[in-house]
Amino acid sequence: MEVLLAYDHPRWEEKELARDIREAGARVAMLNVARQPLSGRPECVLVRPVSMYRAYYTSLYYTSMGSPTVNGPEVIRAAGDKVETLLLLSRKGVPVPKSMFALTGEAALAAGESMGYPLVDKPPIGSWGRLVSLVRDQGAHRDIVEHRDMIPSPQLQVHIVQEVVEPLGADVRCLYVFGEVPACMIRRAPPGEWRSNVARGAVVEDYASEEAAELAARAGDAVGGGVVSVDILPGRGGMVVNEVNGVPEFRGLTRASGLDIPGIIARAVVSECRR
Repeated sequence: MEVLLAYDHPRWEEKELARDIREAGARVAMLNVARQPLSGRPECVLVRPVSMYRAYYTSLYYTSMGSPTVNGPEVIRAAGDKVETLLLLSRKGVPVPKSMFALTGEAALAAGESMGYPLVDKPPIGSWGRLVSLVRDQGAHRDIVEHRDMIPSPQLQVHIVQEVVEPLGADVRCLYVFGEVPACMIRRAPPGEWRSNVARGAVVEDYASEEAAELAARAGDAVGGGVVSVDILPGRGGMVVNEVNGVPEFRGLTRASGLDIPGIIARAVVSECRR
């Protein structure tokens, strides 16, 4: 069996996955979707582009061709659009932060007035904490709205206005692999930063929590399964799911857990594709 590994940036994750897929007994073909067109009908496709839309269209294309894909387009879309993620999780009974959705800057300011400050304002698409703002008052919120209105992207002019879940500066990331949660880690923001993304210098450590693992499993099931990571805020009132990632990075989790995370994913993908 051959697995097509589709990507747009050859990161550490993709290199490790390619090696471990081979070790799991399958051949690997590499496709850089930023440089090559989508074509053919592979036996199996592992979808790994960083760009949400590249990942979605890659998965949609190969699913339409009849190829098994990990993840499927429904999962990537549900995880890639934070509005859809929050609504889907809430509908499935998974706890999420209190959120309001505003389709214009004017509506975002009205949401801020209704919710009260401080609050978090973020767009429905994006990664690594980009354009996610901790807003302390209405004046700062107005500045953020004005800046976002200048970005020529309809998606980025949509605002998710959320409550601040205390304590700030730490969250939990769990990996979900076809119904199992093999590992979680806690991410702590570096000094002077409140966002706990590894790409922003967060410190990571292994985190064993039945509550977090159970919540991650529910969130993964809610978006349709496959291989995703789940970001959880350990608030004082209880854990809530903040986001789900349809093309998860896992270098930090590998370091924190000490587990062979790419091997776990590769073996699960090969097993799933052989069914």
